[in-house]
Amino acid sequence: MINRDRSIFILLTLVTMSWGLNFSVVKILTSVLSELWIVMLRMMLATVTLALCMVWQRVDFSRFETRRWFAMLACGFFTVYLNQQFFIKGLHLTTAGNATLMIALNPALAAVAAAIAFRDKVSWSAMVGLLIGFGGVAFVIAGRSGAEISTVGMGEFFIFVAMSAFICGGLIMQRLAQSEDAFQITLIVQVMGSALLALHVAVFEGWSNFPLAQIDFKIGMLLLYSGAIGTALSNLAWFYSVAKVGQRRAAVFFYCVPVFGLLFSVLLLGEVIRWQHGVGLALVIAGTRLGVMVKRSVKAVKPGTNPGGDEASIITSGSCPPR
Repeated sequence: MINRDRSIFILLTLVTMSWGLNFSVVKILTSVLSELWIVMLRMMLATVTLALCMVWQRVDFSRFETRRWFAMLACGFFTVYLNQQFFIKGLHLTTAGNATLMIALNPALAAVAAAIAFRDKVSWSAMVGLLIGFGGVAFVIAGRSGAEISTVGMGEFFIFVAMSAFICGGLIMQRLAQSEDAFQITLIVQVMGSALLALHVAVFEGWSNFPLAQIDFKIGMLLLYSGAIGTALSNLAWFYSVAKVGQRRAAVFFYCVPVFGLLFSVLLLGEVIRWQHGVGLALVIAGTRLGVMVKRSVKAVKPGTNPGGDEASIITSGSCPPR
């Protein structure tokens, strides 16, 4: 048991490292390709990877009812179609370091959204934690230099919209996961969201404008990493780990994401980390930790339901950072 848990903890560390690295990779891509093509190519590669997983899993599509297909389509619209477009737009306007601080607030924001959606009482600790976390981000933003002040907050605002869209989809995912296999639902939602992006490109951009000349070996490898590894496989590894050790033990590793994100932004992008980032990171982690603290009561678990309850479930479905 101890050796198995140790291997899962190593896997979780690698997953959070992969997510942290993905911020810098996407930031590099925004300097070469347009935002829409980055979104489309990343999600296309992620979809191919997940489609292979679906073949391996032998997903039985016939068992899903019509209303569940519409629910999964809506989930894909929020978690992939909207989330990815606003995420890339936000990352184009802010630094990779600031983006990782914003994304670190995702579990706390998801916990509050779940409480509101399921008409549960929002605890003071959740609200205070969320305010502390946003205060940490605001502190970092306020510390920007005068040259950056003209666009202050716009990139972070788009990242926030991306997070909100991801959490809205997570609410739908939580309901679906109570009666369906979460792994298979994740695969289908990702494919459906990517299909919406492909339709968007066909209508507004045109596939004839495919930026083939701009994609050399380096850019191709970055796209492959970002889509297949940093998004698809990392997400699946996260859900696999949660299933093995539980959400509460896995959630601790989520705090590594902003640490790795800031580290890679320095190593790969040459971004300058100021003392404000340290204070902001401490506030974000403290606020997130406080925000996801939920009181648990012992209750009978019915077959087909989530033993963690509504709030634990939404933290699970909403804790993969929108990337």
